[in-house]
Amino acid sequence: MSKQTKFDELTDAELEHIKGETIARDAVEPRAASARYDRKNDRLIVELKTGVVLSIPSHLLQGVAGAGAALIAKVEIDSRGYSLHWEELDAALSVPGLLAGVFGSPQWMNELQANAATSTISAQAMGRKGGSARTPKKQLSSRANGKLGGRPRIVSVT
Repeated sequence: MSKQTKFDELTDAELEHIKGETIARDAVEPRAASARYDRKNDRLIVELKTGVVLSIPSHLLQGVAGAGAALIAKVEIDSRGYSLHWEELDAALSVPGLLAGVFGSPQWMNELQANAATSTISAQAMGRKGGSARTPKKQLSSRANGKLGGRPRIVSVT
């Protein structure tokens, strides 16, 4: 059995080496330096040690979506910066996962995709409805365009 190393048993050179490795990792690994909840925009703001800042709508985050602002604001970062945790919500998210666009379990992500597809369809339907609206302003615009010759004809080149 090997003996576990304790920090008080390390030499100054070993401690300096560990500090150097930590600084090097901070420059490239996705680890959180800070996390806060932006109540005005209902977003989680995570600043990474690399300087990258993530801004994620709270409704995308599994375990956090639908929680009150006071609970979302109680976000904590683990000691190494690799995960975010909400103790009262019993929710935790991976910082590298968030950076990769993973906001929860595979099932959660599938539900988000399904909801996004439904929203896109309704947005398209709303666009069609808006495009077919007959308003006095739209009628005047059509008449003005008609006086200019309307839409150009498509000329086929043979």
